[in-house]
Amino acid sequence: MADNTALTTEVRYLYGETSPVDATVDTATELKIGDIVLLTAGKVVAASSVATAALAAASFMGISGQTKLAGADQIRGNSRKNRVRIDTTGVFSIPCADALVVGDKVGPKVVGGKATTQEVTKAAAATDAIGICVADKVAGDTHAIVQINSKLINTAPLA
Repeated sequence: MADNTALTTEVRYLYGETSPVDATVDTATELKIGDIVLLTAGKVVAASSVATAALAAASFMGISGQTKLAGADQIRGNSRKNRVRIDTTGVFSIPCADALVVGDKVGPKVVGGKATTQEVTKAAAATDAIGICVADKVAGDTHAIVQINSKLINTAPLA
């Protein structure tokens, strides 16, 4: 089930229940579909707003289901201002350079003192995890197949 899409492409939803929520977002915040997002002070922010995978995992809300332009208070198609759809569960194809086996925990990759918004890496500890690899991935594959699970919204722990 390897996904060999170039590593530079974005996160893609594959299958499963997404358990979406409608969350508050600041007008200044910019998000792309597929961004790893966190909940901070009751508002959605990109994972790049924190410096470690553990901080990102602790406030992991899910994967953005909509694009939100910086400075825009309303997303096209939404009826309410400063709201964005966040998928809190589901299986996604996420860029990843590491070799993984089914059951490996993954968390946001940290580059230059910031968590990335569209790439994961094998989690160093369970506290760094935002999801679990659900298909073996060899080093040459560019994407991991990951079941995400928002610890803030869903009560089921990562196995």
